[in-house]
Order: sequence, then C-alpha cells, then structure tokens
Amino acid sequence: MSLGERRAQKVVDYLKRQGVESVRLNIVSHGEEEPRNTGQDEFALAANRRVEFRLLRGNVRLVLEDGTLVDDGGHPLTARR
Repeated sequence: MSLGERRAQKVVDYLKRQGVESVRLNIVSHGEEEPRNTGQDEFALAANRRVEFRLLRGNVRLVLEDGTLVDDGGHPLTARR
C-alpha cells in the first residue's frame, strides 16, 4: 500500500506544481485490492502500476500520455514474440 501512496503522492505533487489547488486533490490507495490485471507476468504487473484520477469539476488543461506500459525503470515494455 505504501508504494501506491508514494506513487500517487508524486502525481499530486506534479499537479500542484501545474497549478491545481491542494484542496481539490485527494489520495486513495487500494494497493493490491483492485488490480486492473490479475495476471503475474510483467505486462500485468505494469498495468497495475498506475495512478488513476478523476476530474470532478473545474477547467483543467491536462495532457495525458498514451498509456504505454512501462517497467519499474520507466522503460516501455514491448510485446514478446
């Protein structure tokens, strides 16, 4: 759980630097309780290393990455052949 909270805190810190007010941000960490992918290979584990957030109200301009799965070093994973 603490890893998920640290990951989420990094996103919160980034959003605050981009001008989002602290009162609009909230962290909820589910750890292994709500995996996106229940598999055990590196692609499943990469899919579960994520931060999800919802914009509830307001006008925020935010550019999201394309959702490429990455390993623990931040390197894109490629499909095995």
